[in-house]
Amino acid sequence: MINNGHFDLVFLDIILNDKTAFDLLYEINQEPYIIFVTAFDQYAIESFKYNTIDYLLKPIQIEPLKEALDRVMIQMEQKESVSREELKILEKSLQQKNQIDFITVSNIDKVNLIKKSDILYCKSSGRYTEFHLLNESMLIASKSLGEYESQISYKEFFRIHNS
Repeated sequence: MINNGHFDLVFLDIILNDKTAFDLLYEINQEPYIIFVTAFDQYAIESFKYNTIDYLLKPIQIEPLKEALDRVMIQMEQKESVSREELKILEKSLQQKNQIDFITVSNIDKVNLIKKSDILYCKSSGRYTEFHLLNESMLIASKSLGEYESQISYKEFFRIHNS
């Protein structure tokens, strides 16, 4: 089940029926943040090999749990900030190489690099933008339509589709 979804944060006990949490973490193909919640203090050092945010002993105290969750939020924000910075560098690099016939469309899961000529039309959907493509697929971007205006000029857009 864990490999069929995407999880940013996982709370785990050390002993899981017939396995340990370490067995489970070895088998998954993603790297979520981990908070161990357990009664077994002897596994704490080993737990930090697995991107562990914290190792909380039962019974859980509210303040240490809150601090662990705060650390997760900080790390997630830093990771997102780095990803956005890398995206800006990529966009700038593409523009400098005269490859501005592409546009980056980012959503929650990934960044798509699509040809401007493949865009049939864009539609505002609240704080999001729907990109309807020539191949009849649709991408939903996590930016508003206004944020794409500088990347796709109306003249360029009409020139692409009237050619």
